Amino acid sequence: MSSKHVEEEILIQSWGSQGNAVGRLSDGRTVFVRGVIPGEKVRVRCPRTDKSFTDGRLLAVISSSPERIRPECPYFGPCALCHYQFLPIEAQINAKRSILLEQLTRIGGLNQPENCFKPFIGSPNAFAYRKKMHFSVLPDGRLGLPSMHGKQTIPVSRCPVCSDTINQMIGKVVFEEGSGVEFLDIREGKEEEIQLILRGDSPKPETEIETDLPVSLVYSSPEGSYVMAGDSTIPQSMAALDIFSSEDSFFYPNPDIYSEVCSVLADSLGNIADETVFNLNAGTGFWSKWFASSCRKVIAQEIDERLAEDFTLNLDAFDNVELYIGAVNEVIPALKDKISIAVIESAAGGLSPNTIEALTAKKVGRIIYVGHDSALLARDAARLAASGYQLDVLIPFDNEPQTARISAVAVYRLQSAPAQGEYHGKTS
Repeated sequence: MSSKHVEEEILIQSWGSQGNAVGRLSDGRTVFVRGVIPGEKVRVRCPRTDKSFTDGRLLAVISSSPERIRPECPYFGPCALCHYQFLPIEAQINAKRSILLEQLTRIGGLNQPENCFKPFIGSPNAFAYRKKMHFSVLPDGRLGLPSMHGKQTIPVSRCPVCSDTINQMIGKVVFEEGSGVEFLDIREGKEEEIQLILRGDSPKPETEIETDLPVSLVYSSPEGSYVMAGDSTIPQSMAALDIFSSEDSFFYPNPDIYSEVCSVLADSLGNIADETVFNLNAGTGFWSKWFASSCRKVIAQEIDERLAEDFTLNLDAFDNVELYIGAVNEVIPALKDKISIAVIESAAGGLSPNTIEALTAKKVGRIIYVGHDSALLARDAARLAASGYQLDVLIPFDNEPQTARISAVAVYRLQSAPAQGEYHGKTS
């Protein structure tokens, strides 16, 4: 063993985030370990540092939890995408609920957030649920997924969390050397149709790419995209709605879960027939389309003009929908309508203080926040609390089983704008 590392037996005490669990070394340092369960005694290897926390590598499970099961995937462990395959799905959901509750309390500064929780919505399928997957193309032309170790890529022939249709495609796709294709997205539509999105830095593939597979083929580069075969868009069915997405638009990995998510949300909102909904960062327009059939008017905002075509295609049948292209804090002040509800599916950065300030100034009564990162959701809960919004309902759902990703719909209600300098939550 290197003098730069220490090996030690520890007791795992609680769940952490990002697929880890938490223990404590004999010197008092907190250690985060992947692949372990609270209550287990394990042997770990950790770097010697002066920091109060560190990451540990699991060497052996000495005392195993009765919940531990055999992972289904042969790549589990080395592959970076799945975290919890050693747990039954019920235990995964319990762990995610515990993590979400802890983060809303510690990061969000909320008092007893569990009182707002609806029952955790499980995915209709724990495996074979994913309708899209992003692959790297290896030098030999095979497809691979990211490794836990650095920038390595693991060649794969199947992925248990992907749909059967996508798995059938994985084994059929091999690129020639020098194709110029660096990444491949495989998407499955509502009728099991397949779209392959080839991604590279060159304006077009460096060799001719032909296929006799019944698929749509699109090449996408920083300079633009073009259709090589089939269609540029592919439909998903979500909560009984058809949503078309082009090659660079967001594509939902688990569309089947949204029927129940939307049903619970509808019950929580009640009658909104007379209300106007503002959809921030509307993207392809799923949330705009869902609200448009039950509210008076939808006003959508999107900063990316390229997404406007998808949005227009998906909302073409509705006369009560308007789309504005521009930044949120530019669009909101220009709106003359009274906004009752704002809905946003959180992007990587979450809600900015400027966006929250604009929503508060507009006196938006309810904010519906759809998030897929529990730490970000908790941070934004603190920011919203500081602006006078109270968490009313939280609907957690297992959008990506086997992974550490935690999704939730949070409904906030405006109580009162805080006095200048007043503060109601943490933002760290």
